[in-house]
Amino acid sequence: IEVSEWYERRLRIHRYGAYATIPLFVYQAAAGNELYNKGDGAAGWAKNGHRVGATALATVFGVNTVTGLWNLWDSRAVEQGRTRRTIHTLLMLASDAGFAYAGIKLSEDAEQSSVARRRHRNTAFASMGVAVTGAGMMLLWRD
Repeated sequence: IEVSEWYERRLRIHRYGAYATIPLFVYQAAAGNELYNKGDGAAGWAKNGHRVGATALATVFGVNTVTGLWNLWDSRAVEQGRTRRTIHTLLMLASDAGFAYAGIKLSEDAEQSSVARRRHRNTAFASMGVAVTGAGMMLLWRD
């Protein structure tokens, strides 16, 4: 069974995006904790950087969602690794949804309410955990 010649190119882009999320997660966790603990008194790097980091993560996740789904479709006839690819896809889509909810719905409320701030943080960390699980399984589970 053959996949398109673009499959490998998209996979390379997808992997680079996955590697880029690691420092973005670390930075977002640091900036988010600064904001969570200090609120309006947080350092400028955290206030401005958290928005920039969130935008960068949204961009990387958007590119990885497109390349991943495209490659999933392109490899639909390939039996080997199908279960692994499907579980990875479901985990990453769940992470996408969690990040979207944290960023779109909870971020504005988080500026005004400690309850919303905690919900935003917990949703973001849970989404990070799901994403790391989904990425880790691709590294560890080999067919």
